[in-house]
Amino acid sequence: MREQTVRWSVPGLFFLSGACGLAYQVVWTRMLVVAFGATVWAASTVLSAFMGGMALGSYLFGRLADRHRNPLRLYAYLELGVGAFALAFPVLLGLVEQVYSAWGGSLATRFGLCLGLLAFPTVLMGGTLPAVSQFLVRSRGEVGWGVGRLYALNTAGAVAGCFAATFFAMGNLGVWETLYIAASVNLLVGGAAFALSVEMEEVPAWRPEPVRGISSQVFPVLVAFGVSGFAALGYEVVWTRLLGISLKSNTAYAFGTMLSAFLVGLALGGAAFGRWADRWRDPVAAFGALEVGVGAFGLCSVFLFGVLPEVVQAVGGGSWWEYSGGRFLATFALMLFPTFLLGGVLPVVARICTLRLGGVGRGVGTAYAANTVGAVLGAAGTGFVLMPLLGAGGTVRALALGNLGLGASLLAWSHIRAPVRWGLVGGVVAVASVGILGPYEDAIRRLYERSEPGSELVFWRDEAAGTVTVHKFPDGRMLMKVNGGGEVPTDLASLQTFKMLGHLPLLLHPDPREVLVIAFGGGIALGSAALYEAELIECVEIVPGVVEAANLFSEYNQGILGRMARGEAPVRLIVDDGRNYLLRSGRRYDVITGDATHPGSSDSWVLYTREFYELCLERLKEGGIMVQWLPLHGLSEFDYRILLRTFLSVFPHTSLWLFNEYTLMMGTTDPLRVDFVRLKARMEEPVVREDLSSVNLEDPVALVSSLVMGEREVRAFVGEGPINSDDHPYISFSEPRQRGVGAGLPNLFAVAQARGSPLPYVVGMSSGEEVKLRAALEALAWRIRGNIFRRGGMPEEAVEAYRRALELWPEDKDSRSFMAELGEGAYTSPYTYARVGLVYERAGRYREAVRAYRRSLEVNPKDVRVWVNLGNVYARMGKRKEAEEAYRRALEVDPGKFEVYFNLGSLYYTEGRYGKARETLERARALKPESPAVLYYLGLVHERQGDLSQALQCYRLASRRVEGPLRRAVQRRIDALGGL
Repeated sequence: MREQTVRWSVPGLFFLSGACGLAYQVVWTRMLVVAFGATVWAASTVLSAFMGGMALGSYLFGRLADRHRNPLRLYAYLELGVGAFALAFPVLLGLVEQVYSAWGGSLATRFGLCLGLLAFPTVLMGGTLPAVSQFLVRSRGEVGWGVGRLYALNTAGAVAGCFAATFFAMGNLGVWETLYIAASVNLLVGGAAFALSVEMEEVPAWRPEPVRGISSQVFPVLVAFGVSGFAALGYEVVWTRLLGISLKSNTAYAFGTMLSAFLVGLALGGAAFGRWADRWRDPVAAFGALEVGVGAFGLCSVFLFGVLPEVVQAVGGGSWWEYSGGRFLATFALMLFPTFLLGGVLPVVARICTLRLGGVGRGVGTAYAANTVGAVLGAAGTGFVLMPLLGAGGTVRALALGNLGLGASLLAWSHIRAPVRWGLVGGVVAVASVGILGPYEDAIRRLYERSEPGSELVFWRDEAAGTVTVHKFPDGRMLMKVNGGGEVPTDLASLQTFKMLGHLPLLLHPDPREVLVIAFGGGIALGSAALYEAELIECVEIVPGVVEAANLFSEYNQGILGRMARGEAPVRLIVDDGRNYLLRSGRRYDVITGDATHPGSSDSWVLYTREFYELCLERLKEGGIMVQWLPLHGLSEFDYRILLRTFLSVFPHTSLWLFNEYTLMMGTTDPLRVDFVRLKARMEEPVVREDLSSVNLEDPVALVSSLVMGEREVRAFVGEGPINSDDHPYISFSEPRQRGVGAGLPNLFAVAQARGSPLPYVVGMSSGEEVKLRAALEALAWRIRGNIFRRGGMPEEAVEAYRRALELWPEDKDSRSFMAELGEGAYTSPYTYARVGLVYERAGRYREAVRAYRRSLEVNPKDVRVWVNLGNVYARMGKRKEAEEAYRRALEVDPGKFEVYFNLGSLYYTEGRYGKARETLERARALKPESPAVLYYLGLVHERQGDLSQALQCYRLASRRVEGPLRRAVQRRIDALGGL
């Protein structure tokens, strides 16, 4: 094999190596967070161990690569070692988890175990760049370009690995399967590299002579490169936080998008500056100029985040993929300039170090090690020191000033002519002086305020665990947000849910003594739980800042912080990840109540898996109760059922409770039995009754009517299907299915349709109370309908539904409260009429669907999707003329809409208008030539027109691509015409 062929092949292998490396980091971090906890300390420990190992490997193998007579073979050994370790990782992780549980969960233990587990593979991974660089770089003029090209290819591979693992593999195949795929590719890369190395003769390593004038600059340059690495990871930490808040997106896909955009800029910069690095006579000056550029952009960056939502809306379309593309483009545009410059630093520094230290492997390895050590310190220092001390705005300013100071120092050390050199340094100092006075805190405040238009920002705190903000609205409502996600709203439905997380299990448990509350939030659930005579209540919170913010919610949380300070509540507050604390504590509880953030967020997925529920069941005492919030909003019907099914798979005695717009899952170790006599007695306690009356739930009948499904109904509702687990975290990757689900009206409607009577699960009710409960249940049906109308922007219909509910049960305080809200003009936004129409269409209630769609089109007659839906509903109702008119109106809005042509062509076929059907279906076929449904209907049209050969041709084309029931219909037509 020719040497040139080998040298062209190796960069491709290094691309795949980068893809595997980033896939490992994503997968291992996810698996280790499950094992060691999801706190910011745990995540930082994993990152530090990962990058620290790479730094050590880069330094050690950089020296070895210079001495090795076949560095390509060394690279092959490194890749084979990493792949073999990756295959064994799950087994090793299991052993480490056992040690972790036995030794306790101290930070030192966690760091030691992480370092011990990740040391071997990360040290090997760190050695790959020096080894490949030593193999490929053969002359002085190739150092910058060779290293830059390799860095760019490896980083581009990292983008591909991040994208593939995040957007496809983990969500569809599973976490472990993704790991095994990456390990298999890694072993193939190692095997291919070994095979190529056999073809290469052993050649002496190229060792450049030290270049005069660079000697004294190597150590300062390495220190500067470390500082640059600190700033780069610092920017990544703070920009990721600000991007999440700006785009209101805190999911696995959002983080993957941001990381990919960051890496793309680095790859482009490495490729571009690698080419230029070899041409510059003074690489130190180039290094300084790059740092100045990064610092100057850093000073401006804070002011750009506020415009991102408009940019995403402008470039992102309606589908999730279009939206994700817009999110990527907006993020990429924001990060391109600084990451492009940062990507150019490595080839420049590698050239300086290689020419001085006398070896490519040693030069690249030493430089990369210095940068990686700085990156480790930057990630930890920014999150744990700068953000809490300076806030997000101050942190960006500090990092930018650090870049400018570093750039000025490098320019001062360079060999540029003195007048030019000091003029440049003076210019940098002037820019830094302006930066010191910039209104960064005001920019951050405006960014946070814009995330909730019309609100006043009354609290904000940037800390390591997250950014906590509290917003107050003109109508008095409050909202606490963490990292841009709404966590504690104070509308009636939300307050009911928070309070029932505290009340419900303690009202139903015979003798609750020890209670665990997972998530403090606004302290509302904890404040309600502390009203009972429990001996110990432990509350685990992962974001400490929310505790301080909860002082603003004292009117809702029973002043829990003050009661704790005075020793009036037996509460022990623990800052930790709830799942990890359960794993380590060993304590058993009578009640566990979980108020985690939305299951679709990247923070809380570990609290909605089968393994977590199994741990909770293990920690419950006999007769224990677990309750967890299950939102209706932000989840597709498919995902909502997955979560409820997962809970049911561990707690066979599962019940579902509905509090207007949210549901609670309750799991009991024994079959559910609501003792109504005991329930009434506990609800008569003055402090309990007062708290419940604040949210219209002081009546025991009203409370029991919220039991919408017992275990039989739940089992029938969820059916068979996927389970959310650590290995297959469907909900963690459900964002594509969440797109457009909004307020969760389809889930609310589905729950309402499936609800049963609570009477089989209640004992001790008098006949009069049963009559009252039946009236409350009839009223509930109308109130649910009113809630759907209210959330869908149809206030008149909502008021009518609430009025009907009050006629059936005059004591329905919720209906009265919601009517009052509507009277004040709340919930009158018309843009969600279409969602209500879709709910009714899916339920087969076509008249209501038509009315909702018509309302939507009165507001926005250009919404092609609503015209299509309206036409579909009319077609199902048999109103073909109205359906045709709706489809024609849709074509006026969008003449290129495939679905409209197909639906209209199908309608013409049904009416027997075969000429029009053929013409319209042919236009649909022009847009999607391989659509089996179009081909099938065209076949039917040709058959009716007597063109049997053309019909058979269409059926045969359709049969190649069709699946499901349509395949059988196509095959029947082929069999019928097969004799031709």
